[in-house]
Amino acid sequence: MMNSALAKTSVYTIITVFFVFAFIVLVLRTDESTGSLFSISILKLDKSWLSQESKTGHEDIIANDISNYTRTGNSVLPPEESNDTGIDNEEEFIVSTCDIAKGKWVFNNMSKPLYTDHTCPYLDKEVSCVKNGRTDSDYRHWEWQPDDCVLPRFDPKAVLNKLRNKRLMFVGDSLQKNQWQSFVCQVQSIIPAEQKSMQRGRPHSIFTAKEYNSTIEFYWAPFLIESNTDLDIIADPRKRILKVDSVTKHAQYWMGVDILVFNTYIWWMNGIKIKSLWGSFANGDDGFEELDAEVAYRIGLKTWANWVDSTVDPNKTRVFFTTMSPIHMGSYTQHEKKGYRCYNETRPFQEYWGRYLSQRVTNIVSSVVERMRIPVQFINITQMSEQRIDGHASIYTESGENVITDEQKHHSDCIHWCLPGVPDIWNQLLYTYFSFLNGHSVTEVEEIDKTNTDDEEFLENKCDITKGKWVFNNLSQPLYSDQSCPYIDKQVSCVKNGRTDSDYRHWEWQPDDCVLPSFDPEVVLDKLRGKRLMFVGDSLQKNQWQSFVCLVQSVIPPEQKTMRRRGPSHTVFKAKEYNATIEFYWAPFLIESNSDLDIISDPRKRILKVDSVSKHAQYWVGVDILIFNTYIWWMNGIKIKSLWGSFSNGEDGYEELEAEVAYRISLKTWANWVDSTVASNKIRVFFTTMSPTHMGSIDRHEKRGFRCYNETKPFNKYWGRDLNRRVMNIVASVVDRMKTPVQFINITQMSERRIDGHASVYTEFGGKVVTDEQKAKPRGHTDCIHWCLPGVPDTWNQLFFSYL
Repeated sequence: MMNSALAKTSVYTIITVFFVFAFIVLVLRTDESTGSLFSISILKLDKSWLSQESKTGHEDIIANDISNYTRTGNSVLPPEESNDTGIDNEEEFIVSTCDIAKGKWVFNNMSKPLYTDHTCPYLDKEVSCVKNGRTDSDYRHWEWQPDDCVLPRFDPKAVLNKLRNKRLMFVGDSLQKNQWQSFVCQVQSIIPAEQKSMQRGRPHSIFTAKEYNSTIEFYWAPFLIESNTDLDIIADPRKRILKVDSVTKHAQYWMGVDILVFNTYIWWMNGIKIKSLWGSFANGDDGFEELDAEVAYRIGLKTWANWVDSTVDPNKTRVFFTTMSPIHMGSYTQHEKKGYRCYNETRPFQEYWGRYLSQRVTNIVSSVVERMRIPVQFINITQMSEQRIDGHASIYTESGENVITDEQKHHSDCIHWCLPGVPDIWNQLLYTYFSFLNGHSVTEVEEIDKTNTDDEEFLENKCDITKGKWVFNNLSQPLYSDQSCPYIDKQVSCVKNGRTDSDYRHWEWQPDDCVLPSFDPEVVLDKLRGKRLMFVGDSLQKNQWQSFVCLVQSVIPPEQKTMRRRGPSHTVFKAKEYNATIEFYWAPFLIESNSDLDIISDPRKRILKVDSVSKHAQYWVGVDILIFNTYIWWMNGIKIKSLWGSFSNGEDGYEELEAEVAYRISLKTWANWVDSTVASNKIRVFFTTMSPTHMGSIDRHEKRGFRCYNETKPFNKYWGRDLNRRVMNIVASVVDRMKTPVQFINITQMSERRIDGHASVYTEFGGKVVTDEQKAKPRGHTDCIHWCLPGVPDTWNQLFFSYL
């Protein structure tokens, strides 16, 4: 008995020791590998201007760095223009598939850089941190991991094959040079010595990969536009003059380049007004104006944009813009005014975002690029780099010709980055754009288990489901097709009508802060057991209703479901086993009109009874869940004939009101009915926000475009271009004043990006499907209002299901 007890005691002791040991190892691994805080999240950009801390001590580092910029040898003129870029025409791996700028830093001590500052002879001494005495190495082992995909490793051979017979040029300041040297060092690592060369010039340097007949070039233009400090550096920013209306001197070197990577930011950020010149430097310093940095920056960037739009052929040349590289000039402790900047930092940092960046300047770049005719792809390095306070050259750099000593820690360089280091990740992003031009994602999007949402309750106050992104998932399949669901109008049966591409059916909406539950037909039917659900509105509301019916009917046997018309405006789908109905009521204005039943196609002849919903509302009484919508029928650009009283007197007595005025009056009429009739403890009321149209060209500069014709991927260049913001505000203000709770189903922003989801030419007009001849002439035969089914409205109903 005693031996047995001793044996048990020994076993318990061993188990206890094992678990204690395992816990210690886990703690140590957490401390070494990721730190205590590194479940990193992307924080919002601080909207303040550069703090006073960032302005002091900032200028001297830039001046010292720039004055040491190597300029030996002769300028190299561009070779003859190539007719072939070797770049696929299909859209690259972009944010609509995976936002590679959103993610976290992950420590991997098994990873090794492709080069060191000993093996790459092309690094400037100022960023050769190991040569300059840096002994810690962790900063070289952090990898960037996007939230929604796996970032491919930089493959020098694949890059060189992409660049065969091509010219790649980085254009900008010393930070752009930082990125260029990183790129060169990574590709040169596999090239034999006799097959590579470097020719440095002023302002143009060229690395050549001879076997590939490829060049990787750097052109020094810190402002992109011309200035009196482009070659002979003027250290005092007060003496610099910018020729804000010209890039001609620089742009002669950019001609014939296949891939251009631009950047400009840090040289503008001196906290002083900028002397801006129109015309020629020939007259000396006369004629300049002193402009605020932001104003001068916008003018200068527009000058650059005009050159790109007027010169670049997008079929031959790709244009990138590297976003702002963050600096860490002040103390990282915001309450400490006299910090040592990035000195002695050895781990990433995540307590602030954009403290030394100007949100207004960031917005200027976005607004200028958004209006350009030529596509420009951002390489978004800003958020990810902001966390890397440990990656700067710090004191492991040089001042003049001398390496900084430990006693000179106040002279830390917290602008430029050690190489190898953070800029290698910037080029990993650039490589991603090079290499994944035909697929939708780098790897399959990680499948999310959406079946169990009990652990993470899906509540509006916990997650704004309208903020997120579209993620491609080719493993997902719609619950129905226009072949399997017999309740879809021919107008939106796109596959039946000849649409052959299928990608538009595989985009999933992913909110930023939670997992959107998949639409579960059986759960929905259980929620609706013994109830009536009614969609009320126009043809877009009908689009959503048909989607909802098709989603739920997929699990109902044929003998257990029916579809019936109960009047010219009222259609009812019934799930018999559940004693549930899903209904649609046609009321395009919600209030009454003379066009409710017999459609009057000429909007100038329509008359709206803006003070009554009675004729319609008799059908709404007794419904358990009401979903309303009205928008598109109001948007004809004309005044609306608005009537108070009865139609019995003919067309007498109406007033012509602006659409927005009539809309507000009518919406108040509807709201009064809801507040006076609906019992909020028994009936739930929803309002679907405006479904966007894509009626004009996606090119803002082209007035007569083919609308959504031939679009096959989501689009994210603008928001609300074909939406009336004032009308949207009217809805919000009226609902806000209602006594009865009304839940918005906000479909607007998410749908705005889905230019690919419309019926387009795969529809019918006048009861006839668009012919092949008409498809070849899409103007006048393209529907950019309604949506293919299955398609985007399925996601609207996924949102609605979340609220149910």
